[in-house]
Amino acid sequence: HLEFKVYPNPASGFVFVETKFLNFSVRSLEVKSVLGNSVPIAYTQSGSVLKADISDLTPGVYFIHLETANGLTSVCRLVVN
Repeated sequence: HLEFKVYPNPASGFVFVETKFLNFSVRSLEVKSVLGNSVPIAYTQSGSVLKADISDLTPGVYFIHLETANGLTSVCRLVVN
């Protein structure tokens, strides 16, 4: 199980996803609406922090699904305002 935090939350514009691992490789970062629809977002990574562009998301509740290259996964709730 992968633990990560998302901030700020609620957010608009950009959101940061941070893990306790200094260097990890992302296999996938997926954002899903409460209806389960995948929403494409762009992100960049610097060490243990991902910066994701959520400026195109409409206000509401989403879930961030993160998977590392070694198979660790986790899901976190995100509120976009």
